[in-house]
Amino acid sequence: MDQTRRVGWGVLCCCALLVGRADAQLTYSLSWGWSGDARQNAANAALSGALARYNAYGDFTGGNGSHVQAAYNAGVPTAQAGYGGWGGIIEYGGTWPNERVTMHELDHWLGTGTFSASNGRSWDGPRAVRILEQFEGVGARVGTDGTHFWPYGLNYDTEWSELNAQRNVALVYALRADWGIGSAANPTAWNATNVTLTGSDAPGTSGFHHADKWSDNTFAHPNADYATGGFDLRTPNGTPSWTFAGKSLTINRGGRLLYNGWGATGRVTINDLTVANATVRHDQFSQDIFRLAGNTTLVGAATFEAARGPMVIEASLRGDGSLTKTGANDLTLAAANEYAGATNIQSGTLRLSRGSLLAEYTFDNVRGVGVPNSGSAGNPLNGLLAGGATIVDAGGGREGRAVSLSGGASVDVQSAITDLAPDGNWAVSAWVNTTTAGGAILSKTDGGWDRGNTAFYLGDGAGAGSGGQPAGVRWAGGFLQTAPGSTTVTDGQWHQVTYVNSGGEYTIYVDGQAQTTSTADSAFGNADVGSLVQLGRANNPGDGALNFNGLMDSVQIFSQSLSAQQVAALHGGEQLGSLPSTTVVNISAAATLDLNGTTQEIAGLNGVGTSAITLGSRGRLIINNAETSEHWGTISGNGGLAKSGAGDLLLAGVGTHTGGITVAEGRLIVEGDTGFGTTAIEAGASLAGSGNVRGTLDLQSGAELEVALAGPSHDPLNVDGAAALDGLLSVSLDAGYLPALGESITVLTAVGLTNNLTLGGPDGALFSLAESTPNALVLTAVSNLAGDYNNDGAVDAADYVVWRDNVGQPAGTLFNDPSAAAVGSAQYAAWQGNYGATMTVVGAAAVPEPAAFALLASVLATLGRVRPISRRNLGG
Repeated sequence: MDQTRRVGWGVLCCCALLVGRADAQLTYSLSWGWSGDARQNAANAALSGALARYNAYGDFTGGNGSHVQAAYNAGVPTAQAGYGGWGGIIEYGGTWPNERVTMHELDHWLGTGTFSASNGRSWDGPRAVRILEQFEGVGARVGTDGTHFWPYGLNYDTEWSELNAQRNVALVYALRADWGIGSAANPTAWNATNVTLTGSDAPGTSGFHHADKWSDNTFAHPNADYATGGFDLRTPNGTPSWTFAGKSLTINRGGRLLYNGWGATGRVTINDLTVANATVRHDQFSQDIFRLAGNTTLVGAATFEAARGPMVIEASLRGDGSLTKTGANDLTLAAANEYAGATNIQSGTLRLSRGSLLAEYTFDNVRGVGVPNSGSAGNPLNGLLAGGATIVDAGGGREGRAVSLSGGASVDVQSAITDLAPDGNWAVSAWVNTTTAGGAILSKTDGGWDRGNTAFYLGDGAGAGSGGQPAGVRWAGGFLQTAPGSTTVTDGQWHQVTYVNSGGEYTIYVDGQAQTTSTADSAFGNADVGSLVQLGRANNPGDGALNFNGLMDSVQIFSQSLSAQQVAALHGGEQLGSLPSTTVVNISAAATLDLNGTTQEIAGLNGVGTSAITLGSRGRLIINNAETSEHWGTISGNGGLAKSGAGDLLLAGVGTHTGGITVAEGRLIVEGDTGFGTTAIEAGASLAGSGNVRGTLDLQSGAELEVALAGPSHDPLNVDGAAALDGLLSVSLDAGYLPALGESITVLTAVGLTNNLTLGGPDGALFSLAESTPNALVLTAVSNLAGDYNNDGAVDAADYVVWRDNVGQPAGTLFNDPSAAAVGSAQYAAWQGNYGATMTVVGAAAVPEPAAFALLASVLATLGRVRPISRRNLGG
């Protein structure tokens, strides 16, 4: 064991810092005490090897000079060295000279212990901390007794290894830079700016803090871009968090990033990660959670494989690539994501979270003056009640509690929260209850009002003035105004105000409804500046903004833009999911998409028979598909679906969700079970299929129910509840099928049926709905001869009897009645005018007997007192 002691003459030299040249080298010589024996040879070898390490890494000259003297002193129990005095000298004694002892003493010669202890220098300077955290994990700090340090101080023979020697050199270089006695430039070992792996990391090793697999043979450093090639890069073992030190890291095709960490709370941070047709894999134990933070770009097909345990992607995923989820364990997307490609769930569960909601202040859990942030950014965005702000108890807020602001009171958040860039993607939303014009909802400043500061307030719709219309202003960047006459929110009622920027396209919403923006003042034009966000505080009265006077609740700040449907969902109290709204989701057999109670818009959905979607509590999936989407799997949860976009959506699996389906555009084809709740088909949309609507059906005016008939054995669409049918029933026949006259086909069943449909479509004229019942929608093939009221293919006396027995009944009672009027004289006139017509040969029309006119007179005299015959027994 080497017990190094501080030399008695180790006083600090009062010399200026010498900035060495890039090629400056340490040299050495042996001075006194040597005998030319094996000990001297060992010292030469040790000094030569040690100095070669330091010189290869960087410039260690300066401070103590560049020339090291080494002596042998039999009176020294072990070995010793110091910084200062005669320029420092290493004395070997009872310890045999070897490279470990030499590096340990050389560290003292370079300033560790002697210099630091006598000058109060911190061992935890920024460069040393960065290096040690790279080696030991986030939070690691240098341990010291004032003279020696650890880890990597090479204090004992048991510490010696090639890896520890490399780390010792790097750490001492950083310490000297922090202390101001060594070079502050990057070490020469960092000269390479593009570095690749030359082989895969072996288990238990990691390119995060091992040097041997990198092409420049040194540890990852911040001025180089790194790439794996076709090799595997492992994360370090251990429980703390780890940060990759390189400027960027690309996982190439054939390469993998393998997680080997421990525990459930640590995270791996890579500030600029690109996954280029490559794989990121959980490769540790099931109890360990792989949390990936930073920023990640997807190129091509990027695979995230939750093979051996759960993964949580806290990084924002961007780029033109697609995401493929594999592995049996869960993958959670915890951030707002903007990648352009598809989302493919091949196995296990992909779980969403409220990732883009960085900050949310509900005021329900305020303790003292602290206002917790329940958004994804967590505690760093907590706020403080300031200037007399108070909390209104449950029942006084829009939901639960609220904050009361007046007289300059505010809620202060010491953070920029997100970049409100003029061409960025962000949203700011708040519920307000006020009667005072000009109230500032949110301002972002540095405590005053300067260039680039922003205020969202209640303006007048005409520029710099107080009012009740939601508005915004940026110093030197212009106004964001709703047009004069737009909705005001100063009526003492709760209103939600939402500002959205989608790549430079601004929209202001009030209670989920888009407002018309001013043609002159509709955007911000300069960069966002400010590190303090305040709710209710106005710093710019010259622009019309005043301190807020009223109640505020549920303030939310997003790091992505929101679509109109997402804003509507937000107004309804729903939480937004973490997938890009432009992604198409493809779900493979036995795989699951878990919305986790969020509202998620996607651009398409395709799921095979054993795939699953779980909505969670109040979750909602919005499918905005331009192309055909098909889901053959299950849908469950206390939530619902919404469909927009012109494409077809086929639901062929089993739905047990309770929130129903709303179809705003395109066609919903039901071949399975839709789930419970109401299936609502809005104007401009359509419904088709022969599956089961397990709740109620609301086919609204302007919507279509499409029926395609291939034969008389058509399977109807079944509605477990009531069906209210307005709009159009569009009928089409398959090629080769022509129904026989009088053939009846049930196309829909329901517990209760309200039928206000109009027949149409390519072949709707061939049918009538006259045989429909309160529980079934029935199509009957008709002759299409006006007056053929019994539908036997001929207009004759029997049709007169049918007419007579139904006088006064509503429109649609009779077959082949195009009048759309209640049964009366119009139908008689049609029968009379078409009497004798047949479906085949039309002969000379016979004139009804005169007695018929007498009968007509008697019937007309008794309108309303006739008994209609059953619609299933027409024909007399």
